Amino acid sequence: MLSKQCAYGGMLPHMGPEDAEIGADVDAAQIMSEVREEVARKRAEGLYPREVVLEIDSARSDASHLSEAGLDAALAELRLSAQFSSEVGTESSKRFVAPAVERVKSLIQSTVKWYVGAVLDQIRLFSENSIHTVSIMARRLQDIESRLEELEKEVREPRAKAD
Repeated sequence: MLSKQCAYGGMLPHMGPEDAEIGADVDAAQIMSEVREEVARKRAEGLYPREVVLEIDSARSDASHLSEAGLDAALAELRLSAQFSSEVGTESSKRFVAPAVERVKSLIQSTVKWYVGAVLDQIRLFSENSIHTVSIMARRLQDIESRLEELEKEVREPRAKAD
């Protein structure tokens, strides 16, 4: 079993089915399948903190983890992360100077708000177009994978009949 150091100081194990030893009459593959489905669902719903999702994704080094559910979750995460705002708090935690600092921050914010808004509109448009493009590519890839599976099945069937 291989492990990778994670940002929280612990180790993230990389286990395959050959590493699982339960010692009971349990279908480990079925349990893992259910866990993966639940994690994919929660990921798609955005229930995991972004930092945790990024860390787990970076720990995955082989392509076997790339699945349709993983792609859907990644697209959902991309859509969630494409939300931008120019609204920034002007509160200050400086004990005695907080009112003055807050006024200065508000003044600066009102002065540059139009500019920041215009830049964010450009970023927002680019993000929306990027998400749209990636979504089209993902659907196309899914179509190609489906057709490939059908072709592989067609190739296997004549071979099975010939044997």
